[in-house]
Amino acid sequence: MKTRRKKLPELDERERYVFQFCRKKVERLIADHGTPRLMLTEPHWFLRLPSPDETRPFLIDCRSDLILWFGDSTLHVVDYKAGFLDVGHASSNLQVWCYLLSALQILSQKPNFQELPSFETIMESFDLKLYGHILQPFAEEPHTIVEVHPEDISPMVNELVDIIKVARKKGAPRVCGVDQCRWCKAKGTERCPESAELVDRMPVLALKGTPMQRSEVLQKCAVAKKIIAEIESQAKELLQRTPGGIVDWIVTDPVKVRTVEDLVKAYSLLQQIGVTQEDFQGCLKFSVPAMVKLLHIKNDDMTQKNVKGLIAETLKEVMVTSERSGHLEYKGKK
Repeated sequence: MKTRRKKLPELDERERYVFQFCRKKVERLIADHGTPRLMLTEPHWFLRLPSPDETRPFLIDCRSDLILWFGDSTLHVVDYKAGFLDVGHASSNLQVWCYLLSALQILSQKPNFQELPSFETIMESFDLKLYGHILQPFAEEPHTIVEVHPEDISPMVNELVDIIKVARKKGAPRVCGVDQCRWCKAKGTERCPESAELVDRMPVLALKGTPMQRSEVLQKCAVAKKIIAEIESQAKELLQRTPGGIVDWIVTDPVKVRTVEDLVKAYSLLQQIGVTQEDFQGCLKFSVPAMVKLLHIKNDDMTQKNVKGLIAETLKEVMVTSERSGHLEYKGKK
């Protein structure tokens, strides 16, 4: 088991509110029960659950926010939630139940699965009263508590094991949805084709929440854009230095772009070949190619190539040529 101690980063107003709310609740717990005999912050533990092959247990990666074991034999497992999406009551939250079971195994101090006593035995040997807390200040119920009795444990362990068995079956059905797929790393990949439709609907669903949730989505989009731009920039540099350095990706050749900088002078020059003010203003919405097309229509005795050459010659004083760098392009199978 590992615990992490880290320096608190600078907090924004929302994060500061969450931090203060959770701190006050924890301080109240300590005031009610006294100084804890054991206090673990973000303990990392692989919860071991029985499987058909008893030599290889099911493992669930657990990292609760806080475990408090008090002298009055109460064990409290606390999970902080900073988001706006209500995660439900602690009594029905499977994540909290996993944290509660992992806390019992942490107390048993048995690293080998074969030596682990049952959860009920651990509770009995320590004479424990077990409580799970969810602290979510932005939820309808900001603080929910579940008290776990020994007889509650076996049904919950069986439910967790059944879920794992179903999930591990080859070709097991996957139920996709906004809530279910929110943190899933397989979402939108070939590992989970069922989620493809959901990913397509994500832009529509993203702004369905409250004004504060919409703001949070856009903030994350802004951060994501910066990250994507930096990754693409580094990828282009790598591919330019080492072609083939990224499988199935290339950087296209640079493109020369010609633009007009002095529009007033351009209009003056184009008047000499019969371009009216109305024609000029209309083509400003489009581009020089739109001007070529317009003049070709008005001068049907000239080929489009000749019209293009005429405009290029007329505007050569105000045309500026620049080079646009190549872009990333995927050459693998779609």
